[in-house]
Amino acid sequence: MSTPSFARSPAAFKRAASLRSSAFLVLPVFAVLAVVSTAPFIVFLCGLALTVIILLLLQDREPPILLLPPLFQWSEVTLVPISTVWKRAPLNDLSIYGANLEQAAIYGLAGVVALAIGLRLGMGRIRRQGLVGRIRAEAMRIGFKRVAMLAGGLMLVGYGFSILSAYAGGARELFNQASNLRYAGLFVLVYWCLLRRRHLFILAAVIAFEIIFGMTGFFAQFKNSLLTLIVAAVAARPKLIRRDQFFVAGSLILLILVAIFWSAIKTEYRHFVNRGTGAQVVLVPLSDRVMYIARSAVNFNTEDLLQGFDLLVKRHGYIEFLGLTMDYVPDPMPYENGALTFAVLRHISMPRFIFRGKAPLPSDTEITARYTGLGSIGNQNTSISIGHLGELYVDFGPTGGVLAMMIIGLLAGRVYSALRAARRPLSLLNAGLCLMMVLPLAYFGTAYAKLIGAFVFSTAIAIAFQHVVIPILPANLKRLMRPPRQYAGARSAYQATHN
Repeated sequence: MSTPSFARSPAAFKRAASLRSSAFLVLPVFAVLAVVSTAPFIVFLCGLALTVIILLLLQDREPPILLLPPLFQWSEVTLVPISTVWKRAPLNDLSIYGANLEQAAIYGLAGVVALAIGLRLGMGRIRRQGLVGRIRAEAMRIGFKRVAMLAGGLMLVGYGFSILSAYAGGARELFNQASNLRYAGLFVLVYWCLLRRRHLFILAAVIAFEIIFGMTGFFAQFKNSLLTLIVAAVAARPKLIRRDQFFVAGSLILLILVAIFWSAIKTEYRHFVNRGTGAQVVLVPLSDRVMYIARSAVNFNTEDLLQGFDLLVKRHGYIEFLGLTMDYVPDPMPYENGALTFAVLRHISMPRFIFRGKAPLPSDTEITARYTGLGSIGNQNTSISIGHLGELYVDFGPTGGVLAMMIIGLLAGRVYSALRAARRPLSLLNAGLCLMMVLPLAYFGTAYAKLIGAFVFSTAIAIAFQHVVIPILPANLKRLMRPPRQYAGARSAYQATHN
């Protein structure tokens, strides 16, 4: 297959390059914020870390898929320090339990930057054409009918696995990760619609469904859908012109508003769906849940907005338990010297659907209580984690924890490199599978065992889909996922759309 000339030309990548150059505006902005903050040094470090992350992972020839995990984790580390700008209180005074948030923020930034470095090293050499050139050429070549069938099929399969996971027993986690195939399908649909600027009403309906359906569960399952939307929007519309800013900024604003709304209603909503039992279960029919959300949205007012924003800052800013852990370990609680990692690896290597007598790992709340010195927090129905960086700190100390984050990034970068290099299915689908693989790494507060388990399973599913599932599909489905044989006319169509 010949490489399309527009994908080889440096002009084809000016759009991504222009967005990447905006990284140099970050430091001046954070320098201004630092002046008015009560924690100027840490706020400036937040800007420096963001600049490094963007320069490392916002590459001209690659979609911003690997940028997602460190960028979202960065937001969880920095939100509380940045809130000192408007709260006008010392950073440590914002701690609920009296933790040293200053050292937690600095260490959290070091861990997130280490993750970004590992991802960039694992990505390896970027080919001249890169994944951006291939997915743009394909999107300009294939029609909406094919995209809709591919994206819709993957999303239906994903939802099918989600339903089956309730009956999967020991294989539940495997089915849960297989359900994330729907995000690969969503990426394909969002990217095509935003690049071609066609069928946007259909896209809006799909996104609305993802948000509403995601809210009907016990947890906020809409976040991955919105993160997929943002990544695909930046990949499809990265140029710093007004209409591209509209797509990208609109996606970010939507994420923030939905997160504020969910933060404001989730306590009462969860009490409603579990009928006051306190358990993490859904005992109310879907129609009643949808009506509850609809009524909450209709009655949502300015007071709710402000309350939701304050709750979002407290919940999304996830350095409280990291600070408590660093205060409590190694004195009086000693380092574990790799015991947690050994337990996680042993747990993953013994799938429960094979080893039915396998003992469960301690709950997230139990681990948090042990290594923060809080004793008893929550109850048996709650799940509170110190986050994977906190557990890596407990396991290996400060330097070892940062190096472990880099190794996790290195492994994820290598998997990304292998998935993007596959030529069997559409490169658009490969990009969606890459996104599916990195989504489990996006959350700073994810427990160590859950993060590694989700990453391993999602990686295995993505690779199996490429190399096992696709070869045995019927011929008509194989054709649906086959790259176009030629890119004739793609350059003129691309230029007609973007000039």
